[in-house]
Amino acid sequence: MNIAGRAAHRLWVPRFAWGALMGCVTSASALLACGFHNYAPQPTLVERLLEAERIVLARPTSDDPFHFQAQKALLGSAENANIPFLVDTPTRRILMLKPNAQVVFAQQDAHAPWDRIIIADSRTGPVTERIVAKLAIWKQGGEADRYAMFAELLAHPDVRVHRLALRELDRVPYEVLRALPLPLETLRLSKGLYDPQQRDLVPIRALLLGLARDPAVVPILQRGVAAFLPADGAELGAFATALIEAQGAPAVRALMLNLAAADVSATGQELIIEALAIHAQRVDPLVTHEIYALLGDAVTQQPTLAPAVSRQFGARFLWGMSAVVQAAASEQLFDAADRDDVQRYLALSGG
Repeated sequence: MNIAGRAAHRLWVPRFAWGALMGCVTSASALLACGFHNYAPQPTLVERLLEAERIVLARPTSDDPFHFQAQKALLGSAENANIPFLVDTPTRRILMLKPNAQVVFAQQDAHAPWDRIIIADSRTGPVTERIVAKLAIWKQGGEADRYAMFAELLAHPDVRVHRLALRELDRVPYEVLRALPLPLETLRLSKGLYDPQQRDLVPIRALLLGLARDPAVVPILQRGVAAFLPADGAELGAFATALIEAQGAPAVRALMLNLAAADVSATGQELIIEALAIHAQRVDPLVTHEIYALLGDAVTQQPTLAPAVSRQFGARFLWGMSAVVQAAASEQLFDAADRDDVQRYLALSGG
């Protein structure tokens, strides 16, 4: 809708591959599962479990505290579950303090390596078992059931389950996210916004704050836009999207000033344009009018914005920018990739 220590899970590229985005988008909705520009959420617990053929609960063996032994199978069989992981010191301490806790391991097939998933204790254990019980349904689709479950778990008192829910909701299409009955606690969501250890959750926290329908979030989101504007990270796109959600047309006007700022990078411009494209799909006439009118003026004054507009509006099947993109294309010499994006947009729009 993570980054510092998890940069390997991000798509840090100078230009978004429109062809890839078009492959992800199956409707006019902006799919966060495909990610904001420069952003791809890391695989979630559910995604890792969906690939598994075996899921087991394990603890250290009775005669060797440094090796795991499968105690119970949640999926498949626990027999011959040779788990090669050593029991690290932090885990050993947790298991000593919580004699009923176990570590969840998953294996895709008999020849695949084991994947350590989570420590299942009195709070995370029931949630994990509930998830495993749903896997067969979710493998066949069942997206609505999955989304609803994690919307509910967002209010879970345990911070680990709360963060698990955040990561799952990070994969939900934005228009679906907007429609979910989300138990949103503004204070809880805003606490982690600038925690370096939770930077991977900044985009979804920002989006949920925008959906909180709380006027108090507007200054928080405005600060987020200002903080991440120079960074070229996907957080900017999430904060911009959330700000429009929370404030409407005034946010569009404010973001247009950022778009025109001399020090904003091409990536920053694309992230703002993506946020505008996401909200150009809304039925709020005032918001959509501001987006098309002000962005049209911006492209007229700055034709170099036309490729980003082509990519982001084209990926959402929004053809209302074709006239200004056509005019920009007649005045501006683009590089080969940008020219292809503009021509593709115009061809699909009939322009």
